[in-house]
Amino acid sequence: MSVTKERDGPAVLPTGLAQRAAGGSSGFSPGSARGQRAGFSQVSSCLASAGRPRRPLHRVVMPLLLLAALAAPGCQGGYVLRQAIEQWRLSRRQIDLAAPEVGERLAPEQRDRLPWVKRILEFSREELALTPGDSYQTFLDVEGRPVSYIVIAAHPEALVAYEWCFPFVGCVSYKGFFSEQDASEEAERLRRQDWDVEVFQVRAFSTLGWFRDPVLSTMLDLEIPDLAELLIHETVHRTLYVADRTTFNESLATHVAREGTLLFLERYKEEIPPEIREDYLQEQMLADQDDLVMRRLRRDLEALYSNPPPGATVRARKAEMLATARRARGILHGFHFSSPATNAGVLAAETYQDLRPDLERLQERAGGHPRDLMAYLMAEMEERGTLPEELR
Repeated sequence: MSVTKERDGPAVLPTGLAQRAAGGSSGFSPGSARGQRAGFSQVSSCLASAGRPRRPLHRVVMPLLLLAALAAPGCQGGYVLRQAIEQWRLSRRQIDLAAPEVGERLAPEQRDRLPWVKRILEFSREELALTPGDSYQTFLDVEGRPVSYIVIAAHPEALVAYEWCFPFVGCVSYKGFFSEQDASEEAERLRRQDWDVEVFQVRAFSTLGWFRDPVLSTMLDLEIPDLAELLIHETVHRTLYVADRTTFNESLATHVAREGTLLFLERYKEEIPPEIREDYLQEQMLADQDDLVMRRLRRDLEALYSNPPPGATVRARKAEMLATARRARGILHGFHFSSPATNAGVLAAETYQDLRPDLERLQERAGGHPRDLMAYLMAEMEERGTLPEELR
């Protein structure tokens, strides 16, 4: 069950409600240690579509903006138009990645990582059969700032996500803003209606082919394995995106990006310093342990919400569980965690991991390689128009 934005406040949910996960979007999960350090990515919720633009951008963008705004329900039309125009403005600020000006703007370590972008994209095409298209051929200097912000909300006494619905992309359990103030105002509006709300910084996003996604200056702050994981993650979104299936889209991108990065590191093991490779592998081990903490938290919260104790103690007990999980994550990673502070944080983190066990099993059946998994899923969508039953 999901609760949509048409409601003025959280629904009163029946005891024993069967809840499902839903959340945000990204190369960096907001629930992971790397996500805490680097922010996370989103699929642009204004112009995303399961299809692809067939004509040059300059011929489709303005009609598309108007169509999206007119098709959006209620006040969403103004939001869609503002976001799309800001996206268009960002596209006009991009410069060719090969331009000498790019190198002049970068620190030495960033310049050293720049050639790896091309290698990662070629690897994505050749080894993983992904389709980056014309993305990551341009550069955008964001001057160290987040490129945007995402608002995620959930019922305060159930693991049920609040959803926003848009033209083309369908309903998603996050809402992106280019303005931090706009994101804060949306979050405050939802808190006044008694929703659990969290706001996350975004450092990368995919427009699914409607725009040429750039290499952001902040991406080049990442070590090579993290850069590879981020670019592969976003390229998965561009290759296969299923409307109204946030958890599937993010779990798939997370899984293929992680599997693909491990293969990439193996291919370039002679060129990537061994300590960088070892750091990445260690991070993955910690991420797996972190996922166990979050899954245990979810089970505990579901048990609490399905069989609440008498009296007004549900939210107090929830707060204790969330605090315990934050402490466990802090001990695991060696630094303070501020998330999850709410049900919204639990759902946001889980979105990237929920279907990974199913995807791992499906990959083995498909042939054992992430390329085989992608081919199988794309064939299923092409032939049947739906996902395999275990991923629905």
